[in-house]
Parts: sequence; structure tokens; C-alpha cells
Amino acid sequence: MDSTTIIEELNLSVRALNCLKRVNINTIGDIISLLNESGVDGLSKVRNLGRKSTEEVLSVLQSYGFDSKEGVINAYFQDKDIGEPKPRENVPVLSKDVIRSNRLMNNRFLKITIDDPKYARFTRIGAGLALYVTLFNKTGGLIKVKYKNIMLFHDGRQWCADSDYTGYIFKVENIMPDSAKTLGKIWGNSDWKEKQLVNNDYIELTLEYLGKEHAFKLVYNGDKFELNDYFEYSLESVKP
Repeated sequence: MDSTTIIEELNLSVRALNCLKRVNINTIGDIISLLNESGVDGLSKVRNLGRKSTEEVLSVLQSYGFDSKEGVINAYFQDKDIGEPKPRENVPVLSKDVIRSNRLMNNRFLKITIDDPKYARFTRIGAGLALYVTLFNKTGGLIKVKYKNIMLFHDGRQWCADSDYTGYIFKVENIMPDSAKTLGKIWGNSDWKEKQLVNNDYIELTLEYLGKEHAFKLVYNGDKFELNDYFEYSLESVKP
């Protein structure tokens, strides 16, 4: 584990995990940054975390060898005369598939689908591959979505889209409840004269919504693309 490890892999209680994610603490590094800035008091002031859950988070971090620059975790347990953290019992270790499934459940605003690949010749580009990505609003209310980026990973290579597909240009859009918008993107290259998508090729789509970036991964199974993974993160956390 390192500072980029997501907090789902710490096997925290549901209460502790939800409290941290609610304030955009998504990685071990986010917790350490909070401890560096505000100490244990800053962590304990996370809404609804409470003393017991605060100690749980500190204990888990200490068990994996993490601490702040000032050593506030070790100091905390020494002051409390708790000693070394006790191993937690009867806590299931979540598999990567379960962790990914939990991330997918956090996507509550869009259903993402991709139509069958279209191989054709396009004006100015020549041979190419076109994909249509449909964003369906499942919130029940109006949402405003900003398109950020889309990348195709095929045969071990990253391919950036060369062009928008005429009539399917999407930048910033309001999407009505139970309605959809479609992105049409073209990847042009002489390779597409003979090559086609293969199993485990995938698309990465990034959108901005409500002050956060949302990254979707859709994997091709030889028949269609299926949503495989999802991340959301605060725009503040990606500033240099």
C-alpha cells in the first residue's frame, strides 16, 4: 500500500468509510494530508466520524506503517496509553472485484452505453472507427454535464479521438430527467483498414459534474462494451 491506495482497501467500517468519502477523502494520502495540516483534531472533526471511528482510522493506518510528518498517530496512541493497535478480528478482506463493484454503485447520476463499433471511411480522415457513447440521466432531475476527454485503449496502445462525429458533438449540456445525450467520436488511422476491436480493449471517459470529475471505464467483450469501473474525485484534489 502507498499514499495513492484508495480507502476502500483499508477495510474500514461502513460508518468510517462513508464519513471520509462524504468529505472527499478518497485515498490514504488524503488522510495523511489532513493529519499533516490539522492533526488528529482535524480528523475527529469530520462530520459524524466520532471518537471510536477516528481511533479506528488511526489504528488501521498505524498497522500499515503510516503516520503524519509529526508522528501524530503514534503520539496519539502513546498519550491514550493504548499501545500497539490490536489486529481486527472477523473483518472480511474485500476482493478487488468487490471493491470495484462498490465503486460502480457510487455512480448514481448516469447510465453509460456504447453502440456497436462502426468501421468506415470518413471525410478528411479516411479509414476509421466511430463509436457512439450515450449518457442517460438517471437522477430524476436536470443535470449539467461537461465533457472532458475520451480515450480508446486498443491492442495495448492508447488512441486519442481524431474528430467529433458530425451531429454528435457534446461539450457542456443540460440533460433532462430520463433523457440522454450522445457523443460521437472517430478514431482515424490506416490500421483500421484491417484491424478491429478485440476482447479487453476499453474506453476511458471523463466528465465533469457538480464540481467533481467522473471517470468511467467500459471494456469490450468481443460483442459490446460494458461498464467495468468508475471513479469520482474532487477537482481540488487534482490541482498542482
